[in-house]
Amino acid sequence: MYSRLVGPWVELQVGLGAEGTLEDDSGWEARIEAGVEAVVPYDFDVEAHLRIGHRGRVSARVTGIKELLLSQRLIAQARAETTVALQASPALGAPAGLEEVEAGLRLRYEVLREVAPYVGVQWGGGLVPPDGAGAGSGFVQRVRAVAGLRLWY
Repeated sequence: MYSRLVGPWVELQVGLGAEGTLEDDSGWEARIEAGVEAVVPYDFDVEAHLRIGHRGRVSARVTGIKELLLSQRLIAQARAETTVALQASPALGAPAGLEEVEAGLRLRYEVLREVAPYVGVQWGGGLVPPDGAGAGSGFVQRVRAVAGLRLWY
């Protein structure tokens, strides 16, 4: 993502992305994204992006993040994200409508301001399209552990 500050708390962003699953051989989708990221009152970080895929699929993603400083270096980060598709994508097995909802909590330790490992848990769910026989549609949930390294450069 390329980001440009346009106000004291607002950034415009544009970028390229790709997604796909290896589990069911559904293929990949390349896309272009454009959106805005802003810090709103009470120090919430909010992102809203419009995504257009190479197959013409249009979707929107909204993310909210709140960081709680537990100490000078230890930070808890709550995060919620939802994705809505304007039309179905049979190639990806993605239905139209509420595509995915995720919520999670991460605990980050800043060794340096620019280097911070984190661990956390993330709950997610999404709609599953019906199979050819009309069965299998509904909302599927999953819980997973996350770990990573946050780097600033």
